[in-house]
Amino acid sequence: MVDFDAMTDAQFIEHCRNGGDTTGVIYKRPPRCDWCGSTVRVDRTATCRNCRVRMRRREDPEFAQHLRDVTNARNARNREKVNRKARQWARKHPAKTRAIARNWYFLHREESAAYHKKYMAEHPEKKALYLENQRRKRQESKEKTDE
Repeated sequence: MVDFDAMTDAQFIEHCRNGGDTTGVIYKRPPRCDWCGSTVRVDRTATCRNCRVRMRRREDPEFAQHLRDVTNARNARNREKVNRKARQWARKHPAKTRAIARNWYFLHREESAAYHKKYMAEHPEKKALYLENQRRKRQESKEKTDE
């Protein structure tokens, strides 16, 4: 076992260049973030970039708004890209597009009806109000046709 502590830097470099064994050498560990323990992009204050951004977002409302604006702009760009691709596909496949729209319409209608039925069962006061309005409108339309 070689005593690396007794070597000078020049001797150690020469030892390594000649293919010498370096087992037992303690390498300097990368600094860790005090908040999350990450070793990526840690600065002198012992915080990683992620935690610095989080802290700044908490403390600075303008910066938080800026981050939200950047995110919204990116999402809008991606959404527009997806919509453009969808429109191109729809132009190429009109029959398939119509079939998909028809299927979506029927499924949506069924889901809406099921939701409405469940809602009316859960809210009897709304159901009573709904039926009362229905009766009143029916009566008014009858009176109009009788005149």
